[in-house]
Amino acid sequence: MDILILDETRADYLAVERHLARRDAAINCHWASDWASIEAALAAQRWAVILTDYTFPGIRFLDLLLLVQARQPDVPIILVSGSLGEETAVDLYRQGVWDFALKDNLGRLQTIMDRSLREASERVARRRAEASLRLVDAAMNASDRAVMITDVQGYVEWVNGAFTRLTGYALDDLHARNARLLRSGLEPNAVDTLRWTTLEEGRPWHGELINRRKDGSLYHDEMTITPVRDPSGILKNIVSVHQDVTERKAMEAALLQSQQALQAHKDHLEEVVASRTAEAERLSRVKSEFLANMSHEIRTPLNAMLGMAQVGWRQCKDTGDRRTFTRILDSGQHLVRVLDDILDFSKIDMGKLHLDSAPVDLPALLGAAADMFSESARARGLALEVDVDPALPRWILGDGLRLSQVVVNILSNAVKFTERGGVTLSADGASGNLELRVVDTGVGMTDAQVQRIFQPFEQADTSTTRRFGGSGLGLAITARLVELMGGSIAVISAPGAGSTFSITVPLTAAPVPVEAAEDAAVPRGRAARPQRGGRLKGVHILAAEDNETNRILLGEILRLEGAQLTLANDGAAACELVARHGEATFDVVLTDIQMPVMDGYGLARSLRTTAPTLPVIGLTAHAMEEERQRCLAAGMLSHVSKPIDLDALVATVLRYARAPRAADHQPASSA
Repeated sequence: MDILILDETRADYLAVERHLARRDAAINCHWASDWASIEAALAAQRWAVILTDYTFPGIRFLDLLLLVQARQPDVPIILVSGSLGEETAVDLYRQGVWDFALKDNLGRLQTIMDRSLREASERVARRRAEASLRLVDAAMNASDRAVMITDVQGYVEWVNGAFTRLTGYALDDLHARNARLLRSGLEPNAVDTLRWTTLEEGRPWHGELINRRKDGSLYHDEMTITPVRDPSGILKNIVSVHQDVTERKAMEAALLQSQQALQAHKDHLEEVVASRTAEAERLSRVKSEFLANMSHEIRTPLNAMLGMAQVGWRQCKDTGDRRTFTRILDSGQHLVRVLDDILDFSKIDMGKLHLDSAPVDLPALLGAAADMFSESARARGLALEVDVDPALPRWILGDGLRLSQVVVNILSNAVKFTERGGVTLSADGASGNLELRVVDTGVGMTDAQVQRIFQPFEQADTSTTRRFGGSGLGLAITARLVELMGGSIAVISAPGAGSTFSITVPLTAAPVPVEAAEDAAVPRGRAARPQRGGRLKGVHILAAEDNETNRILLGEILRLEGAQLTLANDGAAACELVARHGEATFDVVLTDIQMPVMDGYGLARSLRTTAPTLPVIGLTAHAMEEERQRCLAAGMLSHVSKPIDLDALVATVLRYARAPRAADHQPASSA
């Protein structure tokens, strides 16, 4: 406890300090002897008790008393003096001195201090309670919530102004009256019973009642009723807080009605949306099925045409005949590219085209893309250059097939629309992304043509006499592929000044794959120029194909490649051949998908059980990604799309076929 002692004489201060220290070692005393030190001490901290002498040289005690009271209100001030008259003591008591002690009789000082401290604590508590009561009273009257206090029988003791405004009853109106006068009689007795049971248990009750005002009008009263008990736990009063919620109840009723109407409308809309969604999904399925069937129906005869043309190209020795077969192959490949563009655009449009992420040999991809057009560029006297920044990583992460498709589409247009000069393909990574540019010296485009060049079915020259062919889908597909890659594409062009296509895609270096060259993607649309045969010498192939023309084609091209071939009319016949001759007889199975009796999926699933080591490769005229996934799910290791590219077929067979071996016997050539 910190005590401030005000005395001009240090000896008197020390006497008081020693006396207090003997009584209580926890007392800390501080001495101030003049006006300046007294002011400093009063400003330094709040003291528990202030002991002061009556006489100070040059200081009126009344001034000193006023200073202490102003700086340290509610701190007990005890006068410790040598002698003091009764009249002076009474006057000082009136001025604010709490008690008195004589310097020559300090024995009572501790008792006086204890009594003064208790009195100071009581004064502070009383003042705080009074202030709190005034504050509560002001707050209750200022509150917009009506408050009523009753005794335990419900007789009103106090209400605030908000209660009067709500009910019309002032406090004088409620003298000796019970709160039951507010009841409207519209509430069931059970509610009243529950309310009083809750209060008697000492718990607050919250609810809504329909009450009646002084003028007889009804209102919805939301109330919280709280029981108040004295320190001994006896219920003394009940405090209720009321709020008029009549407007809110009306709004809730209107809102409920609106919500019901809204829900009914929402249900109707959901039915419409579900119906239209189902119809859209049905149309999407119909569209997908139509495209798949269209592709299948076109690719099936095209497979025979191009396959026979490849055989003819390889067998003929006459230059003119070979040139004829070349034109057939070129025209067929053009039709295949148109089909692929339609399928790709459809998949992108339906959100079904997904990109792979695998290591891609960037220089090889760009070189292969350029090689596709080197012959046509050379024939037209065009310079075709490739410039790859050596700082670029060789291997990057991406979808090699789709990146190649983007580059091929841009290069194809550049070579097609350039009659003199040249085309340059460049790549760099200065910006942190992969920047691809194709610059040509071709016919160029107007601003209006540039604005619509990436729209589907749009072409710079739409006249019926246009010089350049195309479906108008290539650049639209390119733009959407770049977007799927997280990149952007832009073009700068002017009539007669050529065009510059700029492609920016994210650049992420990839580790060099173990088999770097084995899985390199072959750019789509490459010319179908079959190589000389003999590459499948010694390979035993079982082929299931129901179409006679396709069986003849397979026989021609595979025998030219040196393969030993056994043909089956359907999947069931192929299974029978494997069962009859044993799975070791064959190195690989090629199967069409759509066949009678047993289709290609059934054949693959059957062989997965009966001949699990025999590789199966699908031959399908369906080129959709879903078809490839279905083939793999059925147990096939890969699939080759029709029209069959002989080189691709040979590469796939060599990759998956078991090592050729001498057969114990040669099975029948067909079944």
